[in-house]
Formats: sequence, structure tokens, C-alpha cells
Amino acid sequence: MTAYGPLLNGDALIGLHCPACHVPFTIRDWLAQVPIGPGGDPAARAAARMDAVFRPVTVAVHWSCHTGHNNPPADRVANVSNARNWWQI
Repeated sequence: MTAYGPLLNGDALIGLHCPACHVPFTIRDWLAQVPIGPGGDPAARAAARMDAVFRPVTVAVHWSCHTGHNNPPADRVANVSNARNWWQI
């Protein structure tokens, strides 16, 4: 599991509500990506049915909502230059 963040001023998620706790995302929040399934992509659905690897649809939640911990350990933090806006993909 990878932690993403902290959110910075101007990030697209600022002000949107976390689907887990319904509290808005704010500057300095750490996030986790939670997979929810294959979505509407026919190839991803077929792969899921065969227990094969597919790229799932994900939602962003607060790191603490996903793990119970306020801050992620250093070995769980994404390289920001590679993952800054993963939620906009």
C-alpha cells in the first residue's frame, strides 16, 4: 500500500469529501488509493472474472481512514515526482 501526499494548495481533491468519513480533503492530508473493481472497461471485467491482473478503478480516501494511522511510515510514501496527481489519471 502506498501513501500519496501531502496534498498541496491547488490540488484537485482539496475540498472534495472523503468517501469513507465524509470530511473534506485539506492541504497536508495524506491519501490512500482504494481499489473498487474493474469498472466499465470490458477488458478489465474479463480479466477480473478470470482472476487475472487488471488496472482497477480506485477512489482516494484519507490515509487515516484506510489504515487507522495519522501519518504513513516513510517506506510507504510515493515518490511525489512520479505520483503527484495519480487521482487525475
